[in-house]
Amino acid sequence: MANSSPVGTIFVDFRSAFDQLWFLGCIGKLKRMGIPRKYLIWIENWLMNRRAFIEIKGERSKWFRIRKGGPQGSIFTPLLFITYHSDLTETLNCCLSHHFADDLAAIMAGGIGLKYSLQCLELEKKLSSFFEDLEYYCTLTAQPINYNKTQALFSARAIGYPDIALKCGNNKIEWVKEIKYLGYVFTPKLGFSAMIQKTMLKVRQGVAMVNSFRLKGFTLTALRKALFNSYVLPVFAWLFPFFPLFTVNQQQDLNEFHTRCLRRVMYCMHWNSYFFMYATNELSLEDRCKMYWERYWVALADATDGLLIFEQGNLNVIREIGCAERVG
Repeated sequence: MANSSPVGTIFVDFRSAFDQLWFLGCIGKLKRMGIPRKYLIWIENWLMNRRAFIEIKGERSKWFRIRKGGPQGSIFTPLLFITYHSDLTETLNCCLSHHFADDLAAIMAGGIGLKYSLQCLELEKKLSSFFEDLEYYCTLTAQPINYNKTQALFSARAIGYPDIALKCGNNKIEWVKEIKYLGYVFTPKLGFSAMIQKTMLKVRQGVAMVNSFRLKGFTLTALRKALFNSYVLPVFAWLFPFFPLFTVNQQQDLNEFHTRCLRRVMYCMHWNSYFFMYATNELSLEDRCKMYWERYWVALADATDGLLIFEQGNLNVIREIGCAERVG
């Protein structure tokens, strides 16, 4: 989108992801990955030979054998699912894909340097190829797709949207104007207004819950502040990864909103924001965000993800230099 190219993002929802784990396929793939034989035997015994029954109003069904899916509530089931589908991105080589547990987002863009209409045609071909590869992979791995919850988001600087019909097999995929992925809300223009508004609504609900304790006779300031830090502040913290990308006005509005919520919880609305922050020695939202990023960069310093971000940053700089030289 930064290169004025139309972008299509597909958000794939796998149907009953952890419950559809194919035992033999998973064991075979782990074997090809070089997992030691002792671990394979343990995993196979952990998955197979399980039985269950259904009980409704005291009436039990007969015992039946579980032929697919990992045990519910186990931390190992999601880990095994991720490992089983670790080669998904290799199959979907026509796009930039992000796979987190059972959530998949695939990003495709039209070619650079073409007319907008030609870019849209190229994007349509990429989307069609993506769905063919996705359906082929899901057939091989016995992993069904939830077509009703699989959606597409179109992003472009140009006004208007092309008439691109999306199908995965015989199932129609819907274009949407707003989508929630990994807890965040995204819109076609990739703005943050919708995300901020929804977050502020959750914060207001949290503040109302904290203040409701006053009606029950609990008026201790320390208690209200502890409740604020437990139920309201984490909602603000959900925005920290995107906070540096917000506009200056959005950052200032959020900072003031955070202070106003604190004043309301601590019954200090008769004070202005500056005097309140000075008198209570509270950290502003910007200060908390800064502390978050400082800890985050320290954690990334010795991590593989940090090295990948550094390499991607260098690659982006090289691309910008190359584009500038071609334009010049």
